[in-house]
Amino acid sequence: HMDMSYKLLLKESYSEVFYDKSDISYCFFKKSKEILKEDGIISFITSRYFLEAMYADKLRCFLKNNFKIISIIDYSGFRVFKGAMVSPAVITLSNSKVTDAFRYVKYNDIQNKADQFTFNQNKLKNDGWIILNNEVEAIFNRIENISNTYIKDVTNIKQGIITGMDKAFVVTEEQVSQYNIESFLLRKWIKNSNIAKDKIKYNNLYLIYTNLIKDESECPNTISYLLPFKESLMNRRECRNGLKKWYELQWERKTQDYENPKIVFPYKSSTNNFFYDTNKYFCSADIYIINELKNTITYDYLQKYLNSSVFEFYFKCQAKKVGVGMFEYYPNKINLMKIYLPTIETQQKLSFLGNFSIEYFLKKVFNINEEENEIINKFIFRKGDDAD
Repeated sequence: HMDMSYKLLLKESYSEVFYDKSDISYCFFKKSKEILKEDGIISFITSRYFLEAMYADKLRCFLKNNFKIISIIDYSGFRVFKGAMVSPAVITLSNSKVTDAFRYVKYNDIQNKADQFTFNQNKLKNDGWIILNNEVEAIFNRIENISNTYIKDVTNIKQGIITGMDKAFVVTEEQVSQYNIESFLLRKWIKNSNIAKDKIKYNNLYLIYTNLIKDESECPNTISYLLPFKESLMNRRECRNGLKKWYELQWERKTQDYENPKIVFPYKSSTNNFFYDTNKYFCSADIYIINELKNTITYDYLQKYLNSSVFEFYFKCQAKKVGVGMFEYYPNKINLMKIYLPTIETQQKLSFLGNFSIEYFLKKVFNINEEENEIINKFIFRKGDDAD
């Protein structure tokens, strides 16, 4: 873990590439620029995350403007080095002002082969390097250009509840009856792995929503159940600072966010899993919820849209890949995705026509032919790796 004073020094000396939650590895790129001879070449084996990570935008800008990229070999979520928890990329750079197309090699973990093509350096965008072959890029650009609304402009995305200690606050039905936990505190509880597009696989867990307790004496059974955890619970930062009582949840959130209808989705997944929940599930911190929709969009349209093959393709073209076929569904990424929003009347007609209509409708909107539809399906079923 990086010492704060050291971090401040880096922020000062490497402000062009390093800030806030940036990775220390970014500083090495800047240093290499300073010490490389004219037309010198350097190659880094590094984590692949800088290609899409939020706090790597300054680094991406620096690389694009200060080097000629010769090649990028992207292991695309595959972990090459034993014991290393990150997937690598190999980037080779030349200290030259002349830029053109670089060679991009993407390891395809599903078929155990590599796809490769050339890509023009000038097309790289600072907010994330979306490197696609020509036919995939053409479809992506069309979706991007015809989409008319950012997700952040029609809804809110919020993180689930942080209890501060799940093993204290999350209980099974057996524990509920064994300790006779006061029922007015119990809420159905789900985690990341419980969510699919069309269902919640609920495994009968409950959250003890202890922030409803006004006074310890009104819930003696819950308090006596929690007592063995008291010492550890007192150690949480919010309790040490006197902001929370020992038996309270760390970040409890507003109950109405969970009790009202909402869309829930896991923050890490191999496929788009957005579920419309009306069963008042309370969610752990590895789940995000979408609610407070503007009156220009219906829950039904949004949920079906987010699960559509067109949106999954569009998302996976630019999402951060964090494992073999695993993607990160973080709000800061999803908020900046665009969707196509028709009139409310059209949305209601589509609802009436059921699930397939949205797929059909979006192919019309984005004018996707059969051949392109094949490319999209191949792209998302091969766990988000490029079609040939």
